Amino acid sequence: MKCSECGGTYVRLRGDLDLIDKFAGPIRVHAADYMRCDQCDGFLFSPIVSRKIERARHEKLQQILLAQPIGAFVNATETANTLRITRQALNKHRRISRGFIFQTRFGGRTVYLRKSVEQFARTGDGRFPLWESNGRDRLYSPEVETWFHPTLYGQRQAVSEGLSGSPFERSVSTSHPRRPDYAR
Repeated sequence: MKCSECGGTYVRLRGDLDLIDKFAGPIRVHAADYMRCDQCDGFLFSPIVSRKIERARHEKLQQILLAQPIGAFVNATETANTLRITRQALNKHRRISRGFIFQTRFGGRTVYLRKSVEQFARTGDGRFPLWESNGRDRLYSPEVETWFHPTLYGQRQAVSEGLSGSPFERSVSTSHPRRPDYAR
């Protein structure tokens, strides 16, 4: 398979995969099957490996958050007051539930990182790097659905075109079920 960015050829590899997440820092995925471009070092991941990456990323974020002092967190009521919404709206907010505010559980309760809540109130995105980068690291981006090259985000379109029949084919459906119309 040819790389759409540089014209190189993808080579199938298996082994430990080290990536740098822009929020959580270095993550390692063990026993990953992936494809790598021989010229530009672009990656292609199967849906299974993508789930492994997301799981490793989530575990790393939770590890970092649990190392924070309890005073760095606020409860749901304070978070809702800061955002000027109700607690119910806080729990149902799609961006918050998808991780746009860093959160973890202490003692059976969900708590939110104060700095993340304040940033979300200002900008609509409470994510920021929770680690120190040396500036030379390759970044993993969770915004790209399944396949990506950390610096070349146009990769996803090319990958979805030519991989049918392989374990690297796209598993995300582009059609969405319609919500039923209820009689009023």
